[in-house]
Amino acid sequence: MRTLFLTLLLFLPLSHILAVAEAPAEFMTRWVKTYNQNDAKLITAFYDESEDVDCLVSVGLWVRGYDAISKMYREDMAAVRFHDSKAEKMRSRIEGNTALVSFIHRFKYEIRETGDVYRIHIRTTATLLKDGESWKIIGEHSSPINGIERAVLVEE
Repeated sequence: MRTLFLTLLLFLPLSHILAVAEAPAEFMTRWVKTYNQNDAKLITAFYDESEDVDCLVSVGLWVRGYDAISKMYREDMAAVRFHDSKAEKMRSRIEGNTALVSFIHRFKYEIRETGDVYRIHIRTTATLLKDGESWKIIGEHSSPINGIERAVLVEE
């Protein structure tokens, strides 16, 4: 066993021995859970830092570029507190160094100024690009689901 380890250590890059690349679905599951932390820097770390990255959110707002997406999250998280963020029915497809991940995204947000809480139920599709051993979001599209209210005021 020791000989095998030493042979692997000599001939394989350390990254192949110590770390296995995260699957696209696992990456997006982390993105979904990060909403619960209400930290714009943490959530924008999932995005490619180019000005070509696109984000179309479920209210119809289209934001283009890493700086604009970062600003959007800073403003959103100053105005609302996200919680109970979770993904359902996640599906992914990998083609070379790109991946498509789609899922139902459910979360709640509380408007900080009024205390009103809304439950959100949307469909999200993300296009990912592999950057070394990790993925980055290069496109995100969220939209309402036909026949399901996107936002519902709830009592908490």
